[in-house]
Amino acid sequence: MDRQLTCDERIDEDFGYEMDKVNSALALAEKEIYSNDEGEGIEDLREHIHSLDKKITFYMLLGGGGPEYGFEFDIDVVNKEISGGRYIFKDWGDIAKRELLAEELERVMSAYQIDYDTLMT
Repeated sequence: MDRQLTCDERIDEDFGYEMDKVNSALALAEKEIYSNDEGEGIEDLREHIHSLDKKITFYMLLGGGGPEYGFEFDIDVVNKEISGGRYIFKDWGDIAKRELLAEELERVMSAYQIDYDTLMT
């Protein structure tokens, strides 16, 4: 049985593919050609957008100066709630992020007395 690659293992190839499409569309636009048989133009590329969502993220820095660490909180403005979060650890350009489980997010918000209204006012 073949092991399925993780997202970390697949992301570079997928990102390269998407950037090739972007670069091709921009090259065609520079020539004022918006679509051709050679590749997708800007209008063709725009048709592939599934959604464009506004995301607000707050970063609560807890320590800095090497390493830097803290929590990020994602805001859902439609439902007026904190929709997710993660713990961030940075050290000289190396960054690790750990998504918080719902229970962990609730505990962090409770301990720091953070809610939607606190962040958005």
